[in-house]
Amino acid sequence: MKDKTFYTALPSPVDYQEVPGGTIVFFRQNIKDAGADPVSGEALYQADEYSVVMLVPIAVAIKRIEVDYDLWLNRAMSDDADDGTDVDAATILMELAADHEERLCLLELEVG
Repeated sequence: MKDKTFYTALPSPVDYQEVPGGTIVFFRQNIKDAGADPVSGEALYQADEYSVVMLVPIAVAIKRIEVDYDLWLNRAMSDDADDGTDVDAATILMELAADHEERLCLLELEVG
């Protein structure tokens, strides 16, 4: 998914967020100075941000990105260009979190 995103600190070109059941990888391009925030006066940076969900732990995601950065960047960018029939990252993660929570509840019921 592509977003025009603003930051108060210079963002890195790639970032990882571990979530239950996987990792979200954020790719940033066209990072540039966007001036200052009119309210706070803080420096702002702007970037085109693409994300992809990997259903693997963060260490595995990092290794896969290191091995083939261009492949994953292109995949994140092409996910943005699809016709909207694919489930977006937020929906996948919400489903993963719900599944994780349900499994925890079932385990607690069996133990208790």
